Amino acid sequence: MAVLGTLLVAHCGGGHEEHTVDEAGCEHIVEPFDAVQETATVDIATAPGQTHEHVHERINLVPFEGGMGGFVKFPAPAPAEYTMFFDSFITLEVFDERQTPIPPKFMPAPSQLCPDNIPVQYSYDLQNALYILKLGGMGYTQNFVGVVIEDTIRLKGH
Repeated sequence: MAVLGTLLVAHCGGGHEEHTVDEAGCEHIVEPFDAVQETATVDIATAPGQTHEHVHERINLVPFEGGMGGFVKFPAPAPAEYTMFFDSFITLEVFDERQTPIPPKFMPAPSQLCPDNIPVQYSYDLQNALYILKLGGMGYTQNFVGVVIEDTIRLKGH
């Protein structure tokens, strides 16, 4: 089984004010990581790794489709618009459990608030379900990528 990598997580501290999605992404993308280990495969059907919402994760990547990348899973806890912030420019495709592609809500773009820290972000309208994220591949050369996933519902209570 090919391994996508170790997921490292930094948990959000308490006492934060209400943030916009972009403010939360910019805040969390620069936080350090706490060690939490999970592995994933480059096979879409058996990707066991799971990314988490509202934390900064580092995903180690493997040789994949002519570059570095792989698959991880994301369990969307509630129907919402989810924005996925990345600390380097990487391609992303999202699939449901039946491997049907989910189109992004907007075209990928850098963060308006912190483009040096978030050169690309993607937004999706997702239901309460498990999704598969396809990261990188052709032309992506870094061994890892940092990601923060935020949703508009949870931010209201942040």
